[in-house]
Amino acid sequence: MSQNAESFLSIWLVPFRQVHEGINLLSGFRTSQLGRFHPGEELTFEQRIARQEGWLNHIAGLEEIDQDFFKPYWVPIQENFCQWFVDLSDPNFPVIAGYYFDIKPMGWYRNVISPSLSDLIQLLEKGTTGYDLVDKQMFGELDICVAQTTIRNEMMFNGDLPMPPVTLAEVFVDGRFTVPLTQTDLSTFILPNAQPQAIGLFPPETDIILNSVQCDYHTETYAESFKKITKIRHFIVLLREQGQDHFLEFQFDLADWKTTVNQTEDNEFIVVGISENDWRMLTARLDELVTQ
Repeated sequence: MSQNAESFLSIWLVPFRQVHEGINLLSGFRTSQLGRFHPGEELTFEQRIARQEGWLNHIAGLEEIDQDFFKPYWVPIQENFCQWFVDLSDPNFPVIAGYYFDIKPMGWYRNVISPSLSDLIQLLEKGTTGYDLVDKQMFGELDICVAQTTIRNEMMFNGDLPMPPVTLAEVFVDGRFTVPLTQTDLSTFILPNAQPQAIGLFPPETDIILNSVQCDYHTETYAESFKKITKIRHFIVLLREQGQDHFLEFQFDLADWKTTVNQTEDNEFIVVGISENDWRMLTARLDELVTQ
């Protein structure tokens, strides 16, 4: 037995033995019931120690961000170390999985499959199957995604996280690129087939004043959010969070440009009162979208 394993057992021997017996109870269920979550054949206590020693060696070789998440006092239920674990540090012995949220702010998060190992065993005794557990794990992952996406949106709204630029699919209906309408007077910019996120053609830190917004329903639902909109990035975050299809028309004043921006229900994005240089800046941004 390695020094790592001896050190581990000196701290966790009693709960480790209890969890060992619980995992062996899981082994007694049919593979057809548990599917890919089945722990395999029952292990002797010595074999369980050897597997835990493998886990300790495994996490020692991980990257720092992974080492900060995966703990030596987690006991792998399956042999491959990438499914479920039992947390010895909690006297209830929750059954957990790790989920990696791969969009900034990226990181690992705990997904609780069952609040305790004994609860999981009782569910299986009542007929719960691996399919049920897959659903539970997926819904847990979805909850993590929703929570982290909310945090991500708040960070972008507050300027603590850079906001990704708008894309061709966001700016145009069905992602179909159209050129601005030809104007004899370049003080007006008209973009047909445009969606509300065409406002993102302007720099995200542009100061804006909201004059009016019309939504498809429950405009009052967004009333508090509208009060907080002072920059273009605020509106882009709101559009991405709520879905821009809800926003039929809007009008903004762009203080820095001394212009008025209108989005019409006929999918026209109209900027009134810009300079020729600003007109060309917008067309250049459209060219960038096409080449992204």
